[in-house]
Amino acid sequence: MKFPQCAVDTRCIIEPIREYCRRSNAKHAIFYEAECLHIDEKNNKIKCKRTPQGVYSEKGPWNEFELDYDYLVVATGTQSATFGIPGVKENALFMKVATDGRKLRGRIIDSLESANIPGATDLQSLLHFVVVGGGPTGVECAAELHDFVANEVKEFFPDLADKVSITLIEALPHVLSMFSKSLVEYAEQKFHRDSIDVLTRTLVTKVDETHVYVKNLESGETSKMPYGTLLWASGIATRPVIAELIKNLGEEAGQKSPRALSVDGHMKVLGTRNIFALGDCAFMNLPPTAQVAAQQVACCGFTGKYLGRLIRKGRNAMIGDTKNGTHEFDSYVENAEEFNYNHMGAFAYLGDNAAIADFSTKADAAGGILGTSAGTTTYFLWRSVYFSKLLSFRNRVLLGVNWVFTEIFGRDTSRR
Repeated sequence: MKFPQCAVDTRCIIEPIREYCRRSNAKHAIFYEAECLHIDEKNNKIKCKRTPQGVYSEKGPWNEFELDYDYLVVATGTQSATFGIPGVKENALFMKVATDGRKLRGRIIDSLESANIPGATDLQSLLHFVVVGGGPTGVECAAELHDFVANEVKEFFPDLADKVSITLIEALPHVLSMFSKSLVEYAEQKFHRDSIDVLTRTLVTKVDETHVYVKNLESGETSKMPYGTLLWASGIATRPVIAELIKNLGEEAGQKSPRALSVDGHMKVLGTRNIFALGDCAFMNLPPTAQVAAQQVACCGFTGKYLGRLIRKGRNAMIGDTKNGTHEFDSYVENAEEFNYNHMGAFAYLGDNAAIADFSTKADAAGGILGTSAGTTTYFLWRSVYFSKLLSFRNRVLLGVNWVFTEIFGRDTSRR
């Protein structure tokens, strides 16, 4: 996916839930656009609130409602972590959901258009893009920003292109710490060649409207840098509804991780009988990545999708006799094959049609590196993997068309 929404429309990567249910022949599925506020695990109820999206979202007695459940699957994901650093929430942009991409796109275009006005001052600050977080998200954001500047900004804002600067801040000794050493060196050297300033062992201590305050963890020296756009891609945090459930269940139930719901090998939340969790909000000593979440949903066991098969089996068992059906479902879960994560490798885009790939036998790479790859060939492999993960043929067609359109005409620099 080209970043930041200058090459790919969100329609290419977003799949309407109702359309997905219809295509999957899920006739009994009901969708509510709402946020879960509270999970009552004792009475099998959840409290929800209409997601504020329009003028009617805050009106009417239907704004908040409750739902009963027999079995609950929690897949809320996480939210961006600010680590309590002053000013981050108020001044930074995040990269977590599609709307974040739209906001970032608007800020980038606004910075360029403002800097292009005759008499504009302090261009060094206005055109300084700071990315905090040296993981795959932060690295890919910095890389795509470089591509955007090297191509579209140079063409449409030629007087501004050489005034744009990009800084990547990471608290650890190196970026992409989950990759092999050779690939980390390759990435850092490429960013150096692309004039992307990489500050490692650097901690953000404060943010205000115009400056980022940092501290070098080696020397202890503190400084501040001006910015026009600040993108925060540094870690994830537990959503309030999940944190509340962890607290209610308690350590005596096995909930010893403050980051997510601890689950057993069948994705069942420890301390509960009928609540399952998957994705970032589930803790299994695995990295919180999309690859892990996808396999938790689609892990092949009993020739079917793992958790989906369990739920469908339970539903069929409960038809006609809820009490016996519940017993059969619980028995089936206890005897089912446990979830087994198969790490397929990790990718990261570095800009200029170059990417890196690290393949290992285990999620923590302790099983040894099967192979590494870097360069243009890896870039096309990276694209093909993301292309294959799209949920529908419609999305694949739209994305393919957008990629071709961008290669021919360039990224879209208009406001939306």
